[in-house]
Amino acid sequence: MLKNLDGDFDPEYVLDDLKNKKIENVEFITVKKFTTQKSRKEGKTLPIYTVQISQNSTINNLKQIKTVLHSLVTWEKLIKKDRIQCKRCQRIGHVAFNCNLKYRCVKCEVPHNPGECPRSIKMDTDDSEKEPSQPFCINCKQYGHPASYRGCPRLKELKQKIEARKLQMKEEQERKIKAYNNIIKPNISYSSIVANKQQEHTTTQQQTPKIQPPTNTNINPTHTPSFLEEIKKIISITISTQIAQLAENITANANKIDIIAEALDINW
Repeated sequence: MLKNLDGDFDPEYVLDDLKNKKIENVEFITVKKFTTQKSRKEGKTLPIYTVQISQNSTINNLKQIKTVLHSLVTWEKLIKKDRIQCKRCQRIGHVAFNCNLKYRCVKCEVPHNPGECPRSIKMDTDDSEKEPSQPFCINCKQYGHPASYRGCPRLKELKQKIEARKLQMKEEQERKIKAYNNIIKPNISYSSIVANKQQEHTTTQQQTPKIQPPTNTNINPTHTPSFLEEIKKIISITISTQIAQLAENITANANKIDIIAEALDINW
C-alpha cells in the first residue's frame, strides 16, 4: 500500500511515475485508489493507493522509493486477515477508521482515552503493586490475554457464528439457483427451437404433395398456434434467466454487508 500521497491523482499517472523510477527487481502491474465505505459515502479521497507488483519482484526494494509525484510517501504491506478487528472498540467486523463507538483498551478494563492506559503508565513508573500480572480482554472479560489475541474464546465464538452465517447464505443461494434451474429447460435456445421448426416445416413440405395455394392469400405457414406457444416459452425462459442472474448479483453484493451487520448486532 502506498500511503501519504495527497491529491486526487489518476492511478495510471501514479503507475507511470512508479515505472519511471526503474527500481531493480520490481515490476509494477496496476495501481488502484484505496477507498472505504465511509469515504465513498462522504465523497472523500484517501491519500492511499494499492500497488500490485509481480510475484518475482523484491518487495523490500519498494522502500527505495521515497517520493511519488513530488510527495513524500510511505509503504506498508497489505495483509489479508481472516477477520477484521477494530483497534478502537476491539470489536470485529469493521475498522477504526469507520468506528464511532466508545474507545475500549486492548489490554485493560479501565475506561480511558487512547494512549492513556493506566497499565502502561504504572509500568513506566514501576508502580505496579495493584496492577494485574496479566492483561485483561475486554471481549471475553478474562485476564490472561489482550483483546487482540486470536485465541480469545469470545472471538472464536463470533468467528464460528459468522462462518455459520456465511454457510447458511451459501446454501440459500444454491437453493434459489436450483429452483430457477428447475424452471429453465437446459440446453434449449431460441436458435435451436427455430431450427427444429424449420426442419419440421421442410420435412412436411417434402412429404406433402405440392398444392397450388389460392391467389391473394395472406396466410403464413409459420404463424401457427404451436409456434406462438414456443415463442412464449422462449420469452418466459429469457425472463427467468435474467431474474436468476439479477438475484445472484444482489446476493453476492449483499453477502459482505450481511456478515458485517451480523457481527455488529451481537451483544458483547
